[in-house]
Amino acid sequence: MTTKTTSRSTAAGGPDTSGSTTADKGTRRRRWARLRPSAGAAVTGVIVVAAAAVLSVSGGQDVTRVKVQNSLQTSFANLWALQQTETGHPMTPAQVHPAASCDKGGPNVPDAGPGGDWICQMTWTGQTEPGKFELNVHANSCFTASGPGSKVGSFTVTDTAGREVTNPVYAFDVCMDPDASA
Repeated sequence: MTTKTTSRSTAAGGPDTSGSTTADKGTRRRRWARLRPSAGAAVTGVIVVAAAAVLSVSGGQDVTRVKVQNSLQTSFANLWALQQTETGHPMTPAQVHPAASCDKGGPNVPDAGPGGDWICQMTWTGQTEPGKFELNVHANSCFTASGPGSKVGSFTVTDTAGREVTNPVYAFDVCMDPDASA
């Protein structure tokens, strides 16, 4: 019986001169089969660590109640002043005096982290009853807010020239300052 000898590179980089046989190939396959689960576990571990790093850098842990409230108040003041100016009632953001109280997911859920379950009650100059704003907060510390049409107006408003323009406070996108405290 004749065995076929092939030249292959070994892990050290040199040619394999040991005379490879079918039995040798079977042994190598069994060794690789034993290594595959370990290699898979290592790859899974690397993916989990990488995902955790991405989330920590992307601001998922930086979403707090205070940051959401402060960001919403500041953005709303700027947009409300813009809307009022466009509709012929000029005002500055400093005149808006917004006050927001936000909650994520109810009393049994910590008020931190991303999610579409943020609700903020907000008052501002000229409003006697708070308006309910619904927020979808993302892990990158940005959010989309939509306000109550009964308080902020419809999707469009009429500007001083009589044109229908997009209402800036009906729905808006905001990114929080990642360096802000709290």
